[in-house]
Amino acid sequence: MDIRYRAFVHVESDRIWGQHDDDPVCRVRTDEWRPPQSGAGQFRVALDPATPPGTYPVTVGIYDPESGERLAIDDAQGRPVNSVLELATIAVE
Repeated sequence: MDIRYRAFVHVESDRIWGQHDDDPVCRVRTDEWRPPQSGAGQFRVALDPATPPGTYPVTVGIYDPESGERLAIDDAQGRPVNSVLELATIAVE
């Protein structure tokens, strides 16, 4: 890839209550990946102490930090459906 994409993890509802942005895989820049390289990343997201009790989605995505443009997520037929993926929900008590 020619672009150093970044990944984000958000915990949000009406606003972002927790966020972490970083290189998507083990601090390896996407513009340094070489086929067939793959890997997994780990993100730690600290929540704002003012986060009210409730259930919140945890979402991820990939974006170009130069433009802010997010990469599309495609469905099984290759059609773009969104730019974020909901991984889970968390409960704040």
